[in-house]
Amino acid sequence: MPPSLITGIGFSVIVLVLVAGVGLFLPAPIAFDVVLCGVLISAGLAHGYVMALLFTLGTFSIYSFFIVRQSVGLKAATYLSGVVCALGIAAGAGAQGYYNWQSQRALDLLLQGNAQPEPVFWGAHASEANPWTASDDITVTAQPLAPVSAPATTRCSPAQKRVR
Repeated sequence: MPPSLITGIGFSVIVLVLVAGVGLFLPAPIAFDVVLCGVLISAGLAHGYVMALLFTLGTFSIYSFFIVRQSVGLKAATYLSGVVCALGIAAGAGAQGYYNWQSQRALDLLLQGNAQPEPVFWGAHASEANPWTASDDITVTAQPLAPVSAPATTRCSPAQKRVR
């Protein structure tokens, strides 16, 4: 399969539902889902699809569906697979939305020219600040350590005394 077929897929909810459905019933060994998702995200697959796969691959599979169906019933197995699929779709849509927001924010910052983001705490400000005051409400004070207390007396059994 050519790599452009995987990476060229634009994000859409229909494809997200398909990806979550495939990931839901695909049996994947333990930790293979993380490795596969790492490979897919480095190959350029949309972040939403990767998150949906990461959420659904290791959580549920066709084997789990059959076990739940046999022990509890078809209705429970269907509900469980539907909930896991819905949560995978929600996680994928949320991850893609966050990725789009973060990318747009980074582009806006880069295209503004030499505008700098509002710093939380720069090193130049740290050299001028009082090192013992974290904010207006919090002040750190230095105190010496308390003196060492006397050792406690313990009662030993006769067997413990013989060991010493």
